[in-house]
Amino acid sequence: MAYRAIVALILLGSVLPAAQARPTQSLAEIRTSVQAFVNELDGDAGQLERVEIDRLDERLRLPACGEALAADAPNRREGSERLVVRVRCPGPSPWKVYVPTRVVRSIEVVVAARPVPRGSRLDAEDLRTARRTTTRLRGEYYTDPKGLIGLQTQRSLQPGTVIDAGQLTRPTLVRRGDTLLIQAGNGPVKVSMQGRALEDGTRGERIRARNLSSERVVEGEVIARGRMRVNY
Repeated sequence: MAYRAIVALILLGSVLPAAQARPTQSLAEIRTSVQAFVNELDGDAGQLERVEIDRLDERLRLPACGEALAADAPNRREGSERLVVRVRCPGPSPWKVYVPTRVVRSIEVVVAARPVPRGSRLDAEDLRTARRTTTRLRGEYYTDPKGLIGLQTQRSLQPGTVIDAGQLTRPTLVRRGDTLLIQAGNGPVKVSMQGRALEDGTRGERIRARNLSSERVVEGEVIARGRMRVNY
């Protein structure tokens, strides 16, 4: 009988430490804290597509935090896809863990609405907006179709193609040797005269032209096809 009691005490002693062991922090709660932090960080911009959180080591044993977990990203770079989120326990037994995270964002950008041949001048029917992940965007892309109307394509575009600055150019409105109309003057008093372009020019570009009446060379801004403006 005494032998059985001794064995029972030995077995009880081996079970008690396990029963009395401190509970460990749920890894799922750590991931939830990371997700909530990134959602709050990017939510206002309306660009957050998804959050990819690196798998946490299942062998990680952290004391269960008696308070709400706190999350931040002390080395965050604005707009960066890669983010290391620091999750901290501010409780009586504080700890912290760093969680590598990938933030996938998307944005509405201008794309081709239909096939557009090379050398075409864009109009409203050629353009629409579509949501694309920022990781797939290259070059200088656009978010407002209005600013692209009238620009000329340097290569053909297929429907859905994201339009970037390298695909477009401003059409040449004045060519060297062309006869053009020179508008001069400020305020209500303006005069117009015939001239001859000495350079090619696009809208807004400054070029030189020769006044055919006075033979004087002037410099002005191209404002339309075959027209430039000189301010005196």
